[in-house]
Amino acid sequence: PFVYGARGGSSRATVRGRAILAFEEEHVGAVYGSWWAASLIKPMILRHTSMFPVMAVEAASGSGKTNGFFSMLNRLGGNIHGEGNYSAPSLRNALSTNNGGVIWVDDLDDPRRVHELIRLLTSGSAMSKMGEDHKTTVTYQLVASLVLSGEALAVDGQKAMIERSVILRPDNPTSRTSQIEGREGESQWDDVLELQDEADEIGPHGLADIAGWVIANLAAMNQEGKIERIIKSQVKRKDDLIGRLAEKATVLRIGSQVLAELTGQNKWPGLVDEWIRDNITQTFVGDNALTMEVIPWALSTYQWPEDARAMGGGRPAFIDEDEIVWFSPTRLAQVRLEKMGKLTERTETANALIEQARQMGLGGKENRRQFRTGQDTDQSKRWYWPCTPEISKIVVERSKE
Repeated sequence: PFVYGARGGSSRATVRGRAILAFEEEHVGAVYGSWWAASLIKPMILRHTSMFPVMAVEAASGSGKTNGFFSMLNRLGGNIHGEGNYSAPSLRNALSTNNGGVIWVDDLDDPRRVHELIRLLTSGSAMSKMGEDHKTTVTYQLVASLVLSGEALAVDGQKAMIERSVILRPDNPTSRTSQIEGREGESQWDDVLELQDEADEIGPHGLADIAGWVIANLAAMNQEGKIERIIKSQVKRKDDLIGRLAEKATVLRIGSQVLAELTGQNKWPGLVDEWIRDNITQTFVGDNALTMEVIPWALSTYQWPEDARAMGGGRPAFIDEDEIVWFSPTRLAQVRLEKMGKLTERTETANALIEQARQMGLGGKENRRQFRTGQDTDQSKRWYWPCTPEISKIVVERSKE
């Protein structure tokens, strides 16, 4: 679904790119724009990193996910189809078509069904299926970049997904005012509509009909050696992040430098650095769904306010007077099922929670204690496992977010 037109001149793409980037809050625009710019040179980046993250735009309906900024920037990158709801086979096929393109999946009914695809995609792996002759195997190399958007994407409850995703939560843009000189105080939506009208006049594919100039400008940068210098300088950069989180930050920083070159605006690298500092925090060894999602969810639901109680059977998790978090894997699974209606077999059943706890060195018969945490004083006690002080502090903070 890509068109790279070259109508007009290269300055046309630069001017439109600047206008589009002004349609979002600066940090959101900087991060998404940098990821978008990095996607256009993804093969060059993957020669120096082992992972390229997916983009997850998580926001309520009416937050402008499918109109305005995100849609226009993707079209300026050549994608003429915009957002779509793909079946698993069609998404696999789309992701195997263009190693400098962005595929946008919107409002999935069950976002978890693409998690395994994300694991393969971010590392540039392949997927195989049986051929039509039922004898041979057909292999699809997953090369494109992926955007997920929706109200609840379920990517921030698993360590593997957090490390492989750039998670953005844009605010509702309806109150944003124009950034154009002379229009201060006026609704920015008028600017969006004006740019859409201009795009329609460019050609049948709108902004995609000048997307070729974006690629041409990147080609010129590459000819001069600029892109390789940017990549190498950012790969060598040292900070407190390690592993996949460091590589995710590196991709965004490379993209921010490229975006600055494409737009002639030097503010993007600084804004991306600020966002990384505030939003990418190092996870601890063994961090998983139990400590990232399930216990924080249980504390948020049944600890705040303090008089909240789970229905019959006691709290699934609680904080003692020493600020240690105790949890019951069995009760966590029961209450999660009651509230959610279903459990993710791999991470949320009682056995899965117990296994995750053991992988972090929690639990064990010698550490367990019995507590009665229900409203009924005659209720039998239940076995609880303690978190370490370090983990307790982290999951409590997560429960308050």
